Amino acid sequence: MDHLFWDGRIRIAMEDYLYSKNTSLEAKQALLRYIETSPNFANPDPIINLEEYDLRLMFIPDLQRSYRKFTSSQRNNDGNFQFTTLQMSYLLLIPLGKLSDLVRNPMATIVPWLNLETYISFMVRGRILDNVSTGTRAVSQTPPSSSCSQLTDDTISICRNTDERDKCIARDNGACILTGAAFPDVCPILPFSINANDEGLAHYRTQHSLAMSLVDEKYLVNIPNLLGSELGCSDKVWNMLCLHPALRQWWEKCLFGLKCLRIIPSPKSDGKCTIQLQFHWMPRNGLDPQVYAQPDRDTFEKMLQIMSPQEEDLTTELRNPCSQRLKTGNVFSLIMPEEDATKMKGMIDIQWANVKLATISGAAGNWELLEHSPHEFDANPDPVVYWDDGWSRE
Repeated sequence: MDHLFWDGRIRIAMEDYLYSKNTSLEAKQALLRYIETSPNFANPDPIINLEEYDLRLMFIPDLQRSYRKFTSSQRNNDGNFQFTTLQMSYLLLIPLGKLSDLVRNPMATIVPWLNLETYISFMVRGRILDNVSTGTRAVSQTPPSSSCSQLTDDTISICRNTDERDKCIARDNGACILTGAAFPDVCPILPFSINANDEGLAHYRTQHSLAMSLVDEKYLVNIPNLLGSELGCSDKVWNMLCLHPALRQWWEKCLFGLKCLRIIPSPKSDGKCTIQLQFHWMPRNGLDPQVYAQPDRDTFEKMLQIMSPQEEDLTTELRNPCSQRLKTGNVFSLIMPEEDATKMKGMIDIQWANVKLATISGAAGNWELLEHSPHEFDANPDPVVYWDDGWSRE
């Protein structure tokens, strides 16, 4: 009934607007552009699979009890091993089959408390934490510039590939893929720093297993070669998107994420296909990723809560040329060769998993907290939110 009521109201208003002497040709053209440029929409899935919720609530305490037998670290006042918020987030996000494998074999090679802090900092920001070494020497903590990675005396380094950047601009028609705004920035999906110098490349190779544990590998292409084969191997058009400068900053802070919905082959059999990306505003919960967390519903609900600023505040001035607001569920399409689309899906899948891990754990925007050791659970921690940490994902 509500739809019929509003459909009728719209028809009356449209007729009055179109046939009014005061409605200019330019106004009619603007209205048509607004209608034609309205993004597609698909109902978004929850960030955490709610159908698996109860099963994970059973698995995680079992896993926690198993670790008590094998480790003396991360013990609370009762002397029992306890996961941090970051580790708990990881266990909520990995494919259910991998969580089940961990429960059956708790001392498997990949364990959730190893390297998660440096992993998420490196894979989202392109920065290795201060207390981590690649095995040869400590990595410089100076943020790399926008065009070249930071050089040290014994580090081989490369600059950004301008030819690939130009291909990205051409593919995206010189406009932001989400708003249609002209003069966008070319934004890497996974940070340029991952393989911009020899130290980053060596460090990525130690983190690859964690990246693969977060995604369903059967849908991925040969990621080791795409990210870890040689210097600059991912500085390609399939790891780039054109974004409005403000959106690029929000992307770097994990305020939103992109999920790959599907790849659609072209009916023309011309080797091209369409990749569909779905926009998501991400949770901002103010949690401390290094606080010991209880494996219960209250903890999980806190992970998914939204704190201000709300997306409406962020988009007050940022609109596409036809004043469309971005909202979770909007679907945007890019046309490219099938090989590029398959590789881009791999980049988006990993980044989507990383953004989910960073945001529901509270690490995004609170990166300095990852430098500290885990500390005890506080039922009501004070939210700590530093969204503008001045770091670039380059």
